[in-house]
Parts: sequence; structure tokens; C-alpha cells
Amino acid sequence: PREQGGQDILELLTQPVSIAWQGLLFAATFACCIGMVMLTLRRRSQTRTPSFVSLSVYVTAQVASAVMGTSVSKMFPLVNEFAFLAGLVALAIVFAVINVVSLILAATAVDQGIFVPLQTCSTLITNMVTGLVVWEDWRTIT
Repeated sequence: PREQGGQDILELLTQPVSIAWQGLLFAATFACCIGMVMLTLRRRSQTRTPSFVSLSVYVTAQVASAVMGTSVSKMFPLVNEFAFLAGLVALAIVFAVINVVSLILAATAVDQGIFVPLQTCSTLITNMVTGLVVWEDWRTIT
């Protein structure tokens, strides 16, 4: 792969497929935040939750927040306006917090022998799709 130069962030992020993909990841991150709160409340009330539900919520939270955080961080050097950069930094911090909190909660709620490989593979695949769909990485694959 070659380095991509001169990418126009607004042009890339306003493509319909990019909007749809980023919207899906953002919605998944938001839904997982609600899911993590619900799982925590269920655990405190000692209500049993099926393990596949917990695994799905925590893996999706990890993957979506990591990929969104990576995309936001990729924009840092491409931004010229301080206000936009400050907003991106704040957004990156939000995704980082979601990522860390979901990891901490998952550590005590799901089987790590299943969680870690599933989360790692899912993150790699989602990052690849995001690179191809949003950042047009397909242009550098020769």
C-alpha cells in the first residue's frame, strides 16, 4: 500500500456510503452504551443474562468505539481549524472512554477465551471495511 495524500475529509465523510457506514457504527456505539447500562443494572439486581447477549453487547461496544476512535484520530493531522480539532479530540476521548469502560465490564462478565479472539477479529474486519468504504484505502492497494 501507498500513503494517501491530500484527502479531503469533508468530501470523504459526506459520501452516502460513508455516511451510512459511520452512522451504523455510531448507532452501534450508542446502542451498546445503553446495553452496558442495562447489563450492569441486571447484574446488580442479580438477574441472569444469557452469555451471548453480554458477549454481543461488549464485543460490539469494543469494536464500534475502537473503529470510530481510529477514524476520528486519523482526521487530526488533516484538520486546519482549531475548533474542529478540539471537537475531534473531545469525540476521540468519548470513544476511548466507551472502549475502556466496555473492556472493564467485559473482563468480569464474559468468557475471555471467547471474547478476546472475537473482539480482535471483529475489530480487524470492521477497520478494514471502514478503511475501504470511508477512507478509500482501495485506492492504495496495488
